[in-house]
Amino acid sequence: MKTKNIKTIGTYLPIFNGFYGSLWSDPDFSGEAEHYGLPENFPFYDYVNYSDYYDVLSVQFCSIVENISELKPFIKKVSFNLLDSPQYYNFTNDKIDCNITIDADKIKEYIYTNKEAFECHLVDHHKSRDGFMSYYDHTFDGWVEYTKDFTNFDHDPYVILASILKFIANNEGIEEDVFYYEAEVYISNYYTDEFYEIVEGKTNEVKPFIQENYLKMSNDELLEAIELKYEDSDYLKIIIDTAKETIKDIENHTLKLELQ
Repeated sequence: MKTKNIKTIGTYLPIFNGFYGSLWSDPDFSGEAEHYGLPENFPFYDYVNYSDYYDVLSVQFCSIVENISELKPFIKKVSFNLLDSPQYYNFTNDKIDCNITIDADKIKEYIYTNKEAFECHLVDHHKSRDGFMSYYDHTFDGWVEYTKDFTNFDHDPYVILASILKFIANNEGIEEDVFYYEAEVYISNYYTDEFYEIVEGKTNEVKPFIQENYLKMSNDELLEAIELKYEDSDYLKIIIDTAKETIKDIENHTLKLELQ
């Protein structure tokens, strides 16, 4: 019985074309201003920990690729290593470095079955042209040599294997939008500490005022006093919400009436 040629190799994740210029680099902050009681023009994008945000997305993208049915014959497992981001985005974009467990026999069979399409892929992606200098052969025979007839992908796998997996995915009609439909990451989980300091800073006077005046004023009078004091503030909604929560905490005996 023939032994399967299963190998785990470090390479770049196929299908993924980078975060720069994608929907992920321009998160949807719809509803966030209302939720946090902030002005509609609040610059949420300045208060996102993009490093953590992109890392979590990258891990999910690896899982998504691993579970694409059209790729299962060739890709058995995908494990995230790191997000490789360029210092400048002039000529390149982010890449996801990962370990991919492949079935080399299935890959070889697919390449020969789709030889003509693969040859076109090599010309499109690895042939030098004006403005692009390729360091790799763009002929089928050249790639047979690189891979020992598509049985060994240890030679420069971040180019050779990555390109082959990209070809298979493209040839199967798998596009990057699969990530948009499958990934589930909420941007609000990745706000910076500075963001929460801003939010909390807008309400740091409210709780002491409620505690000191709860027995002297009715709830409505407390809220009216708060609203009058902060009526010109861009953060009025969150201040009022904090006042209501403080009153509720006092009524539920979870907050002391007076400051110690």
